[in-house]
Amino acid sequence: MTNLALSPLGPMFDPSAPPERIGLPVDGRLDVVIVDSIDWLESEGNYVRVHANGSIRLVRTTLTSLWDRLGTLMFRQVHRSIVVNVARVVAVRPVGNGDCALMLTSGEELRMSRRYRDGLLSMFR
Repeated sequence: MTNLALSPLGPMFDPSAPPERIGLPVDGRLDVVIVDSIDWLESEGNYVRVHANGSIRLVRTTLTSLWDRLGTLMFRQVHRSIVVNVARVVAVRPVGNGDCALMLTSGEELRMSRRYRDGLLSMFR
């Protein structure tokens, strides 16, 4: 158990808590992004497209690695190549064969495969 009062980073630091900000290496610089502002992540081989605040950053990392850094409580996998910020989902619409479409606060629509459907929908019940 971590003793928060003796932490060298201050009394409120909890290393087990998900981060509020995350550093993303982009084009030779480190972009600091507020985790709550991330809408969704999209895998593209050994890269991840981070969709946040209406912009897209291409980061050289794997989807699993970045998802682990963000914490899995706020983010859920909805497709083999997509992880979504659950707080950004405003509607879920069936599209056939058990698949669904997710509507985000940004107006974007993402495909959710049936394999991940129950895991996401259980968060809204």
